[in-house]
Amino acid sequence: MSMDPQPSHAGGAEYRVAAPSPRLNLENAEDFKNDVRSRMGSQCRKLTIDLAQTEFIDSSGIGALVGLRKAVGPDGTVVLLNPADFVQRVLKLTRMESVFQISPPLN
Repeated sequence: MSMDPQPSHAGGAEYRVAAPSPRLNLENAEDFKNDVRSRMGSQCRKLTIDLAQTEFIDSSGIGALVGLRKAVGPDGTVVLLNPADFVQRVLKLTRMESVFQISPPLN
């Protein structure tokens, strides 16, 4: 499992990160959220999370994403890129498309 978020634009208004692979769950969600929050800085208003390598997500993973959404503030945006089929189904079932901008994988 990779926990290095591979940041870009750290500390600015925009920050991009790769989610853990292959799972974002109870085991790693809190560490992922805390690591991203500490790296993105308080000025971040657009957070892009690439889910391409994340094959599974549970309620703890959803909670971490929601925590990051709150961290960018009410005027901020969180974009979820490339969710796998299972992850995309979980996001839809939990109605997260109203919380995040979700960009499906390019086929």
